[in-house]
Amino acid sequence: MEDSGDFVGPLGDARPVLRLIDPPVVFPVGRSLKQKLDIPLRLGLAFLAGVALTFLLDYLDTSLRDRAEVEALGLSVLGEIPPLSGRRRWPWERRLP
Repeated sequence: MEDSGDFVGPLGDARPVLRLIDPPVVFPVGRSLKQKLDIPLRLGLAFLAGVALTFLLDYLDTSLRDRAEVEALGLSVLGEIPPLSGRRRWPWERRLP
């Protein structure tokens, strides 16, 4: 290693003389892996939390939805609202012959 006196003046000087050895260079740095995966991971976790919450709410729901559920409990059915004729309740539902 070279003598440090070549780069910095004597310590007793009021104004030391400094010389620039290498000019500063800025290297562009890409995004880190954490930054690249942050939004997809958050979206995936939010989706899973939404699906889990949906199943939890369905599991905790105690309402009776059709005649068979009421009769399975041994209760009598006082009345029933008929389904709309010619219209399916859900788009993916098929009527069996």
